[in-house]
Amino acid sequence: MAFDRYKSNTTGFETIAQLGGNHQARFFCDDAVGGVYVTKAPVAKLKMVPQVQFINTNIAWDVSASRTQSGTIDTFDLTFGGGGASDLTGQDFGVDPLTGNVQYTSTGQFTATLFVTDTLGNRSQPATLTIDAVDIANGITKVYIATSDTGIFTYVPGGTPVTANAGLSGGDLNVSMGRLNPNFANLPSGQQHYWFACDTGVIFSVDGAATWTKITKAALGDPTNTAGDGSPPDTDDLDEISITFDPQDVRRVYVLRLTNSTWNASFDPRAFLYWSDTYGTTWLSFGVGA
Repeated sequence: MAFDRYKSNTTGFETIAQLGGNHQARFFCDDAVGGVYVTKAPVAKLKMVPQVQFINTNIAWDVSASRTQSGTIDTFDLTFGGGGASDLTGQDFGVDPLTGNVQYTSTGQFTATLFVTDTLGNRSQPATLTIDAVDIANGITKVYIATSDTGIFTYVPGGTPVTANAGLSGGDLNVSMGRLNPNFANLPSGQQHYWFACDTGVIFSVDGAATWTKITKAALGDPTNTAGDGSPPDTDDLDEISITFDPQDVRRVYVLRLTNSTWNASFDPRAFLYWSDTYGTTWLSFGVGA
């Protein structure tokens, strides 16, 4: 910033005091042009669900959460990074749709990028998401088989089932149900993330059943009885387990557990929902009445 109207030479200002006493020197300047506006750039926010999808299948995009503090957003530019997807450029934020669907027609990993520009001409930093477009043309590459007493098997079409119980034993092998996590469909190499409920709690694999992580019932913790009508059951008294995943957050896992008949006949059945925002590292819970 330059002060063109008032300049001092290298020796500074000089003044003479006409009266004795203490004098306070004050310096003033003004702006000959006018006010200077200080604005913040808008913030681009992009959501695409799911981030792993088959080719020629819709992926929902949403830019509506983009915001600005300096005025109204004027336009947005959304590029999908190739793969046959059509980019959106110069879209009117107040008129054109802020949500929609896109399809990739070829496989690969693509980076979707969003910019927004406000009415003052300020342009945001990019918001980016990585999208994996996969092909189902080669069919199923691996099937996961859960058994009630012998654990997990994998089966490649045309071959024979192979045990996949590395590190599992005892009640780990008594499996009641299994869930594929669609947020991690690492095709075409084959789905990698599988979760199973078993007698000891929950087990899951992130490498195609090569290794397993075990979450015991004790690790899930005793449930919180939000109904307030008595003490909650011990964690060992919940023996039926179901698993599901949050399509909006790949880290969030839900586990629903039901009391068995040995807990308290007057309260049966009672369900307790556990959830983890850290992909199984830590858990919270609350209870639901019958």
